[in-house]
Amino acid sequence: MRRNPAATVPRHSLQSLSAQLERVQTELDRLRTFSRSYDVNSDADEVSAELIRAILDERRRRAAIFGRENFAYPRWDMLLELYARQLGEERATIGDLCRAVAIPSTTSLRWIGELERAGFLVRIRDKGDRRRTFVRLSESGLAAMDKFFREPLPVDIALQG
Repeated sequence: MRRNPAATVPRHSLQSLSAQLERVQTELDRLRTFSRSYDVNSDADEVSAELIRAILDERRRRAAIFGRENFAYPRWDMLLELYARQLGEERATIGDLCRAVAIPSTTSLRWIGELERAGFLVRIRDKGDRRRTFVRLSESGLAAMDKFFREPLPVDIALQG
């Protein structure tokens, strides 16, 4: 006579396993929703500020769970923030960008300088208030971001089914 394997597992273990499976299913459902919002075959014109903000939110969530030091890419976050703002036709001051990436302003300013020297962003002095400087993606920075979001991902996304 064959034994029922479930009969040998303590009830509290089955409840714990059931709770874990429910959490995994919830996370898979959330990821499916997120992955459906990003069509790898879409044109750059179809990339929205909301999509870019969703990517930033996911990055912040990941950093909150695993620790910022394990996933620290402030330059990429800056490019994403500026891209989202340009898609949403919003301007960003240097202070806005520093606050958006949530790292010390001295570090932010260093990365802004690096991105400017690399040709990805430009600073624009506010004509109405000379104390304020705006930052935006340069033409080549905008073209690079458009290209990044227009090209298909190099790996198949398993959760798109």
